[in-house]
Amino acid sequence: MAQVLRAAVPPIMRPLRHRGFAFLWAASTLAVIGGAGASIATAWQILTMQGSAVDLGLLVALLTAANLVTLPLGGIVADRFPRERILLVAALLSAFSSIGISVLIRFDLLQIWHLYALAVFFGALASLRAPASQAIRPTLLPKDDLLKGNALIASSAHLVGMVGAALGGILVDLWGTEGAFAFQGALGTLSALCLLGVRPSFATEPPSDQPRGPWLRPIGEGIAAVRRIPWVWGTIVLFALGNAFAAASLNVAIPVRIREELHLDATVLGTMNSAGAAGALAAALVLGQTRSVRQGGVVAFCGIILGGLALAATGFQTTTFGLLASAFFGWAGLAVFVLIWNSTLQRKIPTRLLGRVSSVDGFGSLILVPVGVPLLSILVHRMGATDVLLGSGLAVVALAVLALALPAVRRWD
Repeated sequence: MAQVLRAAVPPIMRPLRHRGFAFLWAASTLAVIGGAGASIATAWQILTMQGSAVDLGLLVALLTAANLVTLPLGGIVADRFPRERILLVAALLSAFSSIGISVLIRFDLLQIWHLYALAVFFGALASLRAPASQAIRPTLLPKDDLLKGNALIASSAHLVGMVGAALGGILVDLWGTEGAFAFQGALGTLSALCLLGVRPSFATEPPSDQPRGPWLRPIGEGIAAVRRIPWVWGTIVLFALGNAFAAASLNVAIPVRIREELHLDATVLGTMNSAGAAGALAAALVLGQTRSVRQGGVVAFCGIILGGLALAATGFQTTTFGLLASAFFGWAGLAVFVLIWNSTLQRKIPTRLLGRVSSVDGFGSLILVPVGVPLLSILVHRMGATDVLLGSGLAVVALAVLALALPAVRRWD
């Protein structure tokens, strides 16, 4: 009977047999629900306060700049201290900050600079959270379950993200942005409680293998590890540009097109994000049924091509259905890339270096965002969102095609 029950469990659900990973999954799921709503509330709050596309671009630039400045530190911290504690502290700080913004809105004290400060703070928290989250998963699961585990977390995140994004838009329309921020704060607190149950049980190194001594030396070790692998640093370099185009489009051009050009409400923006989450969920569910993907680099970059084409198409959509379809296929392509990329790093990079390598990956991939987003935001302000979405989507496609043409970059296995 036990064997029959195990066979009936979908492969993507099997990582939940491991207690520590199950708690991490629950914490991640709760955090995503609140975060999806808060992202809608932030963009809408700035536009409501008479902010422009340039203000939205500055917000994204500040968040990314703070993330970049602190990412090297985040990688070292993730490899030096217990990763589950890092995630717990980050979750609590994030929850309290969102509740604070909700209180400021409640008493009509919020100013745009408060949101800028929040963006800087969240950017710094993300630099601590991302390397720790990436590096802790090989300590919670055996290697054969890593792709399934990553796909499960992504699937759950996208599934509840559909609810969170749509709910965020509805909350903004019904209760104002105060409700969305309070919602994130409450669920962030529950997420922190789940993290109390995370305990590593696989692939741990003895204390002697953990980074010690001066803090700058471990950074150099992470950079050296990346430089030794052409497909790692090659991919990071190519998509330093791609991420700048994508960030400007998702955070500035699309909200401006929906509100200013198509004259639609926040619910449409939230529903569009939900449709994107549905596409990413579909991709994660498919990948979650497999142990690994042959020619992973080729499949991943094809996903980026799909995402770029969908992004370009968004600029020409005038109906809600068209916007939802573009979001669905765009996020699906991106999810394919991210899942294969993260799982390959987790399998190929030693666990003791994974936090620092992840921080180098994040730093290099985002380094142009603080410059590119404000510049593209100015173009949105002057030329309109349509041209920027078209140009950004085609630029992402061109970078993916270039990656496929370089054997040293596309051969991840």
